[in-house]
Amino acid sequence: MNPVDDVMAVIRRHLDAFARGDVKALMDDYAETIVFLSPATGVIKGREAVSQLYDGLFRDALPSATTQISFGEILAEGEIGVVTWNAKNSTLRTEGAADTFVIRDGKIVGQTGVGAFVPEASG
Repeated sequence: MNPVDDVMAVIRRHLDAFARGDVKALMDDYAETIVFLSPATGVIKGREAVSQLYDGLFRDALPSATTQISFGEILAEGEIGVVTWNAKNSTLRTEGAADTFVIRDGKIVGQTGVGAFVPEASG
């Protein structure tokens, strides 16, 4: 595989785990020294802290049993990749969600996440 194929494979595996709400599988993709940046969360450093972020996200906002998640096209160049995504359940939906990844030696060493969680109008 070439480097872009490697990056794409890690991102695809990561997105599959995200769609399932599988925190353990997500953590397998991260380097111990991961740095996660988001306007919503600030700077988060280390795999344990990122694990806590995902635990709360799937518990409070995106429970896997009731949330539909879809992904846009993955773009990658060198060790960097980006993907847009949407999530929706009975209480909220995302707007403008996108994540970028920096991947080295098969592990995510850097990630950014942007987007808004918007209350879903009840019917």
